[in-house]
Amino acid sequence: KLLNKAIVYFGERTDITLNLIKELIQLKKKSLDELASSSLLLLLTGEYQSHKINKNNKTLLEIFSLNIAQKNAIQNSLQDPLTVITGPPGTGKSQVVLNIIANAVYQNKTVLFASKNNKAVDVVIEKLNAILPYRLIVRMGHQTHRRNTKAGLEQLVKQHIPERILDEKTLLNLKNVSNQIDQIQNQIFDLRRLNESIESIQEALDFYEKQHPDDVLIHDQKARLNLIDPLLLQEDLRKLRNKPLFLKQLSSRRYQRKLGQCFNKYYNRIPPLQKTFIQNMITNKRTAKEPALQWILAWKKIELAHDEIRTLKRKLLTFPSYIDLKRKQTILQKEYLLLSQTVLQHHWINKFKESQTNEKQEIEIFFSASEQLEVQHGDDQLFRQLHSQRTRSFQRILKYLPVWVVTNLSAKQSFPLKNNIFDLLIIDEASQCDITSALPLFYRAKQVVIIGDPYQLKHISRLTDAQDQALAMAHHVSEEVYTDLSYSKHSLYDFAEKIIHIHGEQPLLLNEHYRCHPDIVTFSNDYYYEQKLTIATDETKLLHHPSFQTRILWHQVKGKTIHSKSPYNEEEAERVIEELLKILEIASFLHASIGVVTLFRAQTEIITEKLRPFKDIFEMDITIGTAHRFQGDEKDIIVFSPAVSEGIKPGTLHWIQTTSQLLNVAVTRARSLFIIIGDQQICRQTIGPLRNLCDYVDRINTQSFLIDSQTRQMLFTEARKKNILILPQYSIKGNNPYLLDFAYFVNGNRYAIIIQDRSHNLDRKQLQSDGWKIRVFSNKDIQDNLSETIEELKRLC
Repeated sequence: KLLNKAIVYFGERTDITLNLIKELIQLKKKSLDELASSSLLLLLTGEYQSHKINKNNKTLLEIFSLNIAQKNAIQNSLQDPLTVITGPPGTGKSQVVLNIIANAVYQNKTVLFASKNNKAVDVVIEKLNAILPYRLIVRMGHQTHRRNTKAGLEQLVKQHIPERILDEKTLLNLKNVSNQIDQIQNQIFDLRRLNESIESIQEALDFYEKQHPDDVLIHDQKARLNLIDPLLLQEDLRKLRNKPLFLKQLSSRRYQRKLGQCFNKYYNRIPPLQKTFIQNMITNKRTAKEPALQWILAWKKIELAHDEIRTLKRKLLTFPSYIDLKRKQTILQKEYLLLSQTVLQHHWINKFKESQTNEKQEIEIFFSASEQLEVQHGDDQLFRQLHSQRTRSFQRILKYLPVWVVTNLSAKQSFPLKNNIFDLLIIDEASQCDITSALPLFYRAKQVVIIGDPYQLKHISRLTDAQDQALAMAHHVSEEVYTDLSYSKHSLYDFAEKIIHIHGEQPLLLNEHYRCHPDIVTFSNDYYYEQKLTIATDETKLLHHPSFQTRILWHQVKGKTIHSKSPYNEEEAERVIEELLKILEIASFLHASIGVVTLFRAQTEIITEKLRPFKDIFEMDITIGTAHRFQGDEKDIIVFSPAVSEGIKPGTLHWIQTTSQLLNVAVTRARSLFIIIGDQQICRQTIGPLRNLCDYVDRINTQSFLIDSQTRQMLFTEARKKNILILPQYSIKGNNPYLLDFAYFVNGNRYAIIIQDRSHNLDRKQLQSDGWKIRVFSNKDIQDNLSETIEELKRLC
């Protein structure tokens, strides 16, 4: 019986996958020497030439503003065979990519930029096109892109492009401004060294203070030990201690007489306050004369340490504040940015302009050969002829069109499979990339830059672990190779990170965050990035409204999680719609962008359906989707619906726990406000990211009430007035949890701000091993000299 029915099915191999397989087969036929001559050596063996590429003497351009970590990443990318960059959310990953490309072009390198998703590719093209007067970036990939690129380039070669002459004054200004920026950076470095000296002496001071009785008023000016020579006292104590015990016993009277003489020598030189204390201790037989001398030495060392700290702090206040230096640096960087863009425009346009007319005709030859190769079958001689023609024309085109952009899986149709055809390969969103599809890209390049973030979206494999392992066994893949290169378990970023670890190197962390309100991003900084991010968000550029008392809040909703094709919670979805309607007026007034993020597709669908009747009253589009849809995106306001409530299955909770990066993506999409709609009681009972979020929301929403003294409140209030973002009652996670009075993230450093009445309980070694710098203030410092304390905070860096 014949039925007139349509059937939709998925084939095992799409054209894109088939093209990848064809290129892998071609690579398999290459000689080992040919493979090893390219960056494929990195992936095949984990080895690479340790020497750096010859450093170019040209000034580093900055077409988009850069911080120190970003600049360091760019310099490494232009010199090292393999550079791995970790780009957490909001740390300016795009700026790094764009500046790498700009400087590579300026240094006459050819560049291939690739990413798994089109969005990352489009962002790079749009931003570069925005500063170039002509479309000089070649966008390949899908057939539509190739056709558009061909038409655009054919039009470009017909245009009259006037020659651009770059006057010497522009290059001189570029150098001068660069030198001024370096001078400010040197001042910041000097400021940092001075702070390190203060911290070093404070550490010694903490050690000494543990050796003296707490009730001795060593800070009293009347109790200064001006007549005590600490070196002489230390030497006298050494002589007393080094006398053998049996000699002390044989000549006890003589020893006691010498001890008494030594004691009287120093006792008579100390002020009455300490004399009274020591006399009481000796009279009550709570101590002896030798320990009393050790107290005197400790008091003197404490006094000297306090004097030295005061001297260094006075010197510190003669420096411009770090905040002022950064402000000046920002002004200069804006000037440098405009100069860099001008220099790049002239260089890139002249590179294209200087190409001969017959070289520009190679564009037509290249695309014609590419199109014929797509449909060519059977005639091997014609195939080889077209392939050679395509390769030759491509190499000529690269001389004047040095930047090509593509998605990972579309390389075959975009350019020839030839080793080292590009100087530099940049792969973005590498945490989402599999290793296999990168092999043909690596073969085409001399140097590689891998950019990703293991705490954002990961590579998704349709292969199960069991299938992956079975395939490995069937093809006699060793256990060691499978462990390193498992398709289902490891992303390209994971493998690149492993390679540099073998060589004793670490990924370069972009450590300054600019997107989210501090209250929002601190969650991710605490639970994902080991508090290594400096929060540099300019709060003046965020949305402000009287109703935004807290920037991350949880609305409790009881409901039931239903499991169909994926979990959903209808009560939660209804409350999401209520919340959207509630903030509608505020969002419209502030011209705010809004997104709704869920963990499950079914929850996305039910929220979308419930919002449909209200679409007409919203002036802005509301993006609704899972975390995957929001990767690379950001909104002013994010509403998060976890759909975790009564009825949630253990397997689903396990999935949430093992994909904790999804919550990181959800939270860090919100610039100004993050609202959770869900069952906090159930989420608190889970293990992993949702429980962490519950704890954090509780902490952040009560932290203003946790400032437990008037002195601390004074410091917090005044610091916030001066835009110094100290975080009160900051909880440090780990084996030994610790509650700081304040935390301050600045210039890539983490400062533990301690008020002195707690410094005796300070686990300095633990904090330092966790990467914290420590600054101690007394209650008196804050109460009597608040303005000086604030000025000191402004100079931490």
